[in-house]
Amino acid sequence: MKIFLSASILILAVSGCSILGPSNTVIKIKGSETMVNLTRRLTKEYSKENPNTSFIVEGGGTGAGIISLVANEILISTASRNLEPEEVKLVAERYGTVGVSTSIAKDALCIYVNKANPITNLTTEQLVRIFSGKITNWKMLGFADRTINVYLRNNSSGTLQLFKKLVLKESQFANSAKSYDTIAELQSAVEKNEYSITFSGLVKDTKCKIISIENIEPTNINVVSGYYPLSRYLHFYTLKQPEGEIKIFIDWVLSAKGQKIIDEEGFYSLFNYSLE
Repeated sequence: MKIFLSASILILAVSGCSILGPSNTVIKIKGSETMVNLTRRLTKEYSKENPNTSFIVEGGGTGAGIISLVANEILISTASRNLEPEEVKLVAERYGTVGVSTSIAKDALCIYVNKANPITNLTTEQLVRIFSGKITNWKMLGFADRTINVYLRNNSSGTLQLFKKLVLKESQFANSAKSYDTIAELQSAVEKNEYSITFSGLVKDTKCKIISIENIEPTNINVVSGYYPLSRYLHFYTLKQPEGEIKIFIDWVLSAKGQKIIDEEGFYSLFNYSLE
């Protein structure tokens, strides 16, 4: 059985806006906040070469994108995680298929702290204890005698669900954790609070500090090889096998040109493409 995976697709304009030229085709995309800026860049560059195709791109989270796909409101859902069993069941019951997932890039789920924080590495067990509220003071980790402020994305975030699955497992997030709707809000909160910590996909030009996990940094080779503990794929989900303009667009994303943009945006391309 094929599993649905979605990756954020980037739009030509600000999230929720559209750029419509003299086109015959409009492709609506919604989903992962991690992928939204990437999707905007990809669709912008694609439309330069294919002016008869326009895009409407929104974020909102992987879960929100999947809901819109099932409701037939969009053509592509971007996702930073696999579909949950109940989501697969919903798609199957409504459409008689589990849909099609296309991996377009790799990403690192990174741990962010304020730049004033001297800590450079945490173990997986320490992460479990921090984000579940069992370690509540930075002094327990060799920093200041101050409360740890845990910041999270909201429940629609695929990144949140993946972190819980890979790191917390049976544990629950701390009741004191504060949630934010977007990655931009999350990053801004950590920038302003010396005693905060969060996680998200790799953020290009972040003003926060990324720390290692088990002394492994999220470098290109570590992420692509899977050596970094929290490596993941980013996906495009469609209800059926891509065809027509959607297939042409996805094929372009997987081409040398598209994968080069993925590298430029701070993610990790699937292939070692080189452009002449």
